[in-house]
Amino acid sequence: MRLFPVRFLALLSLCFLARLAGAADFLVLTASDSGPGSLRQAILDANASPGPDRVVFNIPGTGVRVISLQSALPQITDSLVIDGYTQPGAKPNSLEIGSDAVLLIQLQSTSQSIAEGVTIKASDCAIRGLSITNFLQRNSLFVTGGVGIGVRGGSGNKIEGCFLGIAPDGTTAASNGRGIDVATAGTVVGGTSPAQRNIVSGNANEGILVISDGTTVAGNYIGTDAAGAHAVGNSTGILFNGTFTTSVLGGGTKGRGNVICGNAIGVGLGHTTNNIFSGTCSGAAVQGNLIGVAANGVDSLGNGQGVAIDGSKNLIGGIGAGLGNVIAFNPNENVVILFNGLGNTGNSVLSNAIYGSDRVNLDLGGSGRQRPNDVGDADSGPNNYQNFPAIQSVDIVNNSATIKGNLNSTPNSQFTIQLFAESQSLTDSKQTYLGSTSVTTDANGDAAFTATFPVPSANVLINATATSATGDTSQFFLTSPRFKNVSTRGRVETGNNIIIGGFILSGDGVVAVRALGPSLASQLVPGPLADPVLELYHDNQLVVQNDNWGDDTTSAGILRSNGLAPNYPQEAAYARQLLAGTYTVVVRGKNNSTGAALVEVYDLSEASVSGTAVNLPNISTRGLVQTGDNVLIGGITIGSGEMTTRVVVRGIGPSLAAAGITNPLPDPTIEWRDRDGILLAANDNWKETQQTALESTGLAPKNDSEAAALARLGPGQYTAILRGKSGSTGVGLVELYRLP
Repeated sequence: MRLFPVRFLALLSLCFLARLAGAADFLVLTASDSGPGSLRQAILDANASPGPDRVVFNIPGTGVRVISLQSALPQITDSLVIDGYTQPGAKPNSLEIGSDAVLLIQLQSTSQSIAEGVTIKASDCAIRGLSITNFLQRNSLFVTGGVGIGVRGGSGNKIEGCFLGIAPDGTTAASNGRGIDVATAGTVVGGTSPAQRNIVSGNANEGILVISDGTTVAGNYIGTDAAGAHAVGNSTGILFNGTFTTSVLGGGTKGRGNVICGNAIGVGLGHTTNNIFSGTCSGAAVQGNLIGVAANGVDSLGNGQGVAIDGSKNLIGGIGAGLGNVIAFNPNENVVILFNGLGNTGNSVLSNAIYGSDRVNLDLGGSGRQRPNDVGDADSGPNNYQNFPAIQSVDIVNNSATIKGNLNSTPNSQFTIQLFAESQSLTDSKQTYLGSTSVTTDANGDAAFTATFPVPSANVLINATATSATGDTSQFFLTSPRFKNVSTRGRVETGNNIIIGGFILSGDGVVAVRALGPSLASQLVPGPLADPVLELYHDNQLVVQNDNWGDDTTSAGILRSNGLAPNYPQEAAYARQLLAGTYTVVVRGKNNSTGAALVEVYDLSEASVSGTAVNLPNISTRGLVQTGDNVLIGGITIGSGEMTTRVVVRGIGPSLAAAGITNPLPDPTIEWRDRDGILLAANDNWKETQQTALESTGLAPKNDSEAAALARLGPGQYTAILRGKSGSTGVGLVELYRLP
């Protein structure tokens, strides 16, 4: 029982003698908040010792040593390295992808009065190998403060190999208000070596805030677990606010790129989603990063928005090798240059791979939609609403593409045209940057171009952007089509055998939902439902119940103005501005009546000249599948785009038993047909024809008897029919998914 105190005093004596001899190591021997051998005392001693010092750890015990602070640590006022990897058993990461780091020192707050975990106010300091968590200040509504590491003075400071906002296990969020706050020049967060990688995840506001020039943020995982495979998001991954000339997020050389995934906003350049911090940004460079793509460079791990720009003259990518980012799978825009009334011009988006958003991939103004070109390009706004080029022809021979096109923009001006290949594979939707060519417009603003580049395969579409001499990059020429209208027709019975539809909105906007019955008689549908009743739920909360569509005068006005007023007063419909989220539509017969009914969902956002695009990425409908005309028929209208989009249709039956359905359809079959009724695809058991492709989407059915098909579809109208094999009946589910 007396061995530990003896050893403790002996080590303290050695430390004291070492200091007398000029050594600069200060030992942390206890996890206590204060006192001899504590981290607090080590910082105090180091501050009092002129010249570079080091704090090293040798805290007895096993597992993670947690230092719980009841008050703020002393600010670091002299050059100091705090190295958590000196704790016996700890080790820095050695993996190129993922992490095998072992962190054994966790610094956490136990009081909302503590503003920062570690505060640096000196030059040439480094913080390594610490997990810094729970530095969080809040009122009843918002997180108001709390920072893991604050760099408040000096230059040449480094933060490397730390976990900020995430526990030492690399998976559990333990939020700070903000992970890292860089307020002084010359700071490096991370580095090119795997050992220097920080995991900055799970923080309530920004993972990293940069307000000082000369900052480099490289090689980190921001918004993911330590493996770089799962989301542990911050509100904003990294936010730059201010004017910069030498600040870089990532870089073009190996190891400099960050993985930024799982956040509400991946990269904010002068943009934030709450009132905690706001401002504009100019001159920042974002290069060589994975934004929305997991650390393996393949898997989808999107942020809400990839890069949100509120400022001017920022650079996303670049012309040199390795400078382009991969910005993909961020549903609410991959790159958006916001409208703020101040210009937001000169933002160059160059040589990136940008694909897989539910909205437009490069958005000028934040509407979520493609903005049409104007003759002569005289309009103003974000990036001066630079016109995009038009591709006129593509000739691919031996994987070499000769591309011809033209641009109409500002007269007598020079532009850089960048060309991209959009994969048309069933298993991915990647974009590949091909190269650039320069053009100069004539007095009418016209310029033609011809360019030849290698392409990854012949199965591609060619896309393009234009960037002016002042750095304004346009939207892409091609945009992905969206589900404009989704519908399902089925038989409404009583009890559980009604129609239940589900859909997801990826953005706020005006949506119309209709439940039709009597109108089906004109389509020769036998036994239409005489009086449909519609119920709409948002996140399981009732939004509205509607019997007769004209009862709600506001809704009726929207329906009439969009040509969607039902033909019969007893049919049900509802149209309003809806929030993004998951919705359920229930269609019943009034007074338990039965018959065939049609449930429809319309995205009306395109009909408005203002507002944002809603986007309907999928719909699913459950109902009783009988024979003849009383099957489930799902329909989609794909519009607003020139490219094709991948669509999965699924016919589910046996799996419904796990949800308590007593009479599931035993063996579903599906058919894909176009608007002319031509059969595009048919499937009985999903593993028969497209097993590998379906498994790659993550949408493979659970039961081998269920049906599914994957296709690439262009704009138009399509129908999916769900039947029972050999005339079997039961409750089935037809689902339609649009893939990024």
